[in-house]
Amino acid sequence: MSATTYQAILFSPAGEFITCYRAPTIEDVWSRVNNRGSEWFFYPIPFVITDHSPFTTSQHLISAPDDFESFVGSTVATLITWLHAHPDWFGYPDATQRRRYEGGYRERQGRPGELSA
Repeated sequence: MSATTYQAILFSPAGEFITCYRAPTIEDVWSRVNNRGSEWFFYPIPFVITDHSPFTTSQHLISAPDDFESFVGSTVATLITWLHAHPDWFGYPDATQRRRYEGGYRERQGRPGELSA
């Protein structure tokens, strides 16, 4: 009988994901997630799942960050569906703010030297 191993599954706000950071304990996976460098920018939503091969979206989330604890026990597919159904959950409630986040929008700051009201 083989020992259970775990891995991280990292989600983007759009529902895209990668799996990585295999480790023998959930705590070891979280330690690796917490030291992931710039990867957090593209995949800011981490979860832990068991390391099954092959990976399927029917696997269950077994550990989650505080804001997503309600998804523990849900399948990966359920979370993907939720992310697709709630595209504005990430703190950008309208298209203007989303464009600002994506770099496609800049507020007019006035002329150089002018004070903003």
